[in-house]
Amino acid sequence: MQRALGKRSDLNRLISSELNESTENGVVISFEDLIEAAVLMANFELPAMIVAHRSRKIVSHSLPPERLSRLGKPHFPSFPPFSPSRLRELTQDGSSDSENNDATDLDPIWMSRLRQGVKKDGIDVSILQELAKYKDDVCARGIGEYALYLSGKDIGSSTVYRYVFLIASRLLPRLKNRDFDQMDEDQWEDLAERILDDDTFFHRKDIPDATKRNVAGYSRPLVKALRHFILFSLRGKQMPLSLRNRLPDSGLVAVDANFFTVDEYRKALKELSSSRPTPDTHQILAARVALILGYRCGLRRAEAAFLRLSDFDVDDHLHIRPWFLRKLKTANAKRDLPFRLLMTPEEFEDLKRFLSWVRALPNSENEDALLFCAERSALQPLDFDHLLRRISDAFHFSLKIDSFRYHHLRHSFANICFLRLQPDLHQTLRHLLRSHNETLEWIGDSDSFRKALFRTNKLEGEAPQAIALLMGHGSAATSFEHYIHVLDWYRKRTTPADEESA
Repeated sequence: MQRALGKRSDLNRLISSELNESTENGVVISFEDLIEAAVLMANFELPAMIVAHRSRKIVSHSLPPERLSRLGKPHFPSFPPFSPSRLRELTQDGSSDSENNDATDLDPIWMSRLRQGVKKDGIDVSILQELAKYKDDVCARGIGEYALYLSGKDIGSSTVYRYVFLIASRLLPRLKNRDFDQMDEDQWEDLAERILDDDTFFHRKDIPDATKRNVAGYSRPLVKALRHFILFSLRGKQMPLSLRNRLPDSGLVAVDANFFTVDEYRKALKELSSSRPTPDTHQILAARVALILGYRCGLRRAEAAFLRLSDFDVDDHLHIRPWFLRKLKTANAKRDLPFRLLMTPEEFEDLKRFLSWVRALPNSENEDALLFCAERSALQPLDFDHLLRRISDAFHFSLKIDSFRYHHLRHSFANICFLRLQPDLHQTLRHLLRSHNETLEWIGDSDSFRKALFRTNKLEGEAPQAIALLMGHGSAATSFEHYIHVLDWYRKRTTPADEESA
């Protein structure tokens, strides 16, 4: 903002000039105008967080006042997954991934029939009815029903064409033959995030046969198409608030901004080991590991729930693979996470102990053996919702937090990584977190963390892409727009000369 308006002294002269002119000409300046001017001047002197909190003007990525109020109350072996050359390659050229192809390269059999049935200049209802009767292909049936649903609305055929093929090319390949009627809120939100991230990173075409690619991030038609389809799949049910925010009718995509400090996370982790009520050891350890993986590794709920034993290299990394379609090459979702760099030795031992337990179960040698499995077979899934209820109760009993969502752990991971990569933190952060000693200690040695992650601490400007890679995003813009909520806390140290020339 300061760069846009010029030097601070120039702004002062401008305001003074306007006031003098108003006095001479008898122009009345309202009290609201003076308040706006005061807020503007405060932006030059205070961190944006304080200004936003005082003025109640919270931007999309900022923490809301009630969560800010909650926070204000009261050396790891090197296992770097990223080389400097890889970081520079991704930072300089976002198209370096081998999967930079439209999803329609993987056309299913029914796609040709869909192209015959839905065209810009007209809709063939009989073909759509044929697709809607497919018994053995959920996606074919779903897209047929969806196209029929749209054609029955007061919508032009060209709009139907765009929405149908955006869904067919972006969403359905990720679902394969999964029954989307059974997907829950978090699964839809995870999927929408990945699709929008792909759109931002690869600048995909709005529709398969478009001549130009979208160069301004994700397209509004894609957001609208996803919203339409999810509402259709809910069969009349109200769309959850988090999804409405992720896929709004218009304007900015809102963010469910939340952030748990290391101190808060540690209290919840300790609470999971308490005896209220006394659960079995397997359930306790499973819930602890689910919490550790969410907070320390930033896993999505669906990623955690569908983890395979084959994903783990205990000595080095966790190899995350796509969960919606595990054999589909989705480089954005695939990533290696360095355990020993991201978690404490005690948490690492918890993970190793749980892995040893599961590997002793029947069927654990099977390539589809699950991490979170039942006690009698590694192929039978554990009720992950039950683990989440345990974690939610832990946050409630230890911190009096009733609005816990597993996705908040992923938000927290992104912000902790950002803070650990920043050499300069504004004093406001230290004041706000003055009672969160474990957090300040964890983020305190930025040089060591950067050197362990990058193999050098000489790199500058690579932190955004590193965070995107840790998060499984193709674009750093996605990470910063939707996950980083502490930008208001960070201000690089400047000299008076720097400020004057800004």
